[in-house]
Amino acid sequence: LADGGEGSHDCLRELRPDLHETPLDLPDSIDQIIETTYLFEQTPRIMHAYLETARVIGLELPGARGRKLIHRSTAGVGRWMRHVIDASDGPLHLHLFLGGSATSDGGFGLARAVGFRFRDTDGELIEEFQHTRRLAAVEAPEGRAPDTISVYTDVQTPLTGPDGAARLFGPQKGASPAEVEELEELLAHLGAVLAKQDPAGQPPGHTTPGAGAAGGMALPLLY
Repeated sequence: LADGGEGSHDCLRELRPDLHETPLDLPDSIDQIIETTYLFEQTPRIMHAYLETARVIGLELPGARGRKLIHRSTAGVGRWMRHVIDASDGPLHLHLFLGGSATSDGGFGLARAVGFRFRDTDGELIEEFQHTRRLAAVEAPEGRAPDTISVYTDVQTPLTGPDGAARLFGPQKGASPAEVEELEELLAHLGAVLAKQDPAGQPPGHTTPGAGAAGGMALPLLY
């Protein structure tokens, strides 16, 4: 039994022994290259690929707690997404199991690795999450994108607020009270900028229950 966090890969593999498992080297939350595996299947109509994100950026991976939370990144998950997108040549459904992450970057690293560009008020690129307080615009990546992305989590955590990604889970990941409030500010601003640019005109994705799961990792996927 797994809830979307640690153990989801093994449970899925046991339930679906027909799935293929393949290795891939990816950066973890502190940019150390690790070898992990993911599951996939190619049907006549569509490719399904499955990743337990804790196997890439998990809090319990070696060294994860040794770097301040604001400097940990979800880029490894984005690199996996980019790898699968580039490797597929037809319809694609990505499945992401959230939970147990060492990160709280609102999916900033993930989005950059997939191809999103973040720009400040002067039009300059922002390359580090701690500088997103200057964020003014987000450019979506060009080219192919998955047809469907499914995200699995067992929490209803909002992005921000007393029960949000920073204030509820930041201390568990080693953040000090001051660091928690800095993360709260950055996540709120990132969510607001993304919502302002949402062309669908729907309710802001950052208010969606579960948007704060895994440090807000799914936030860019909601737009």
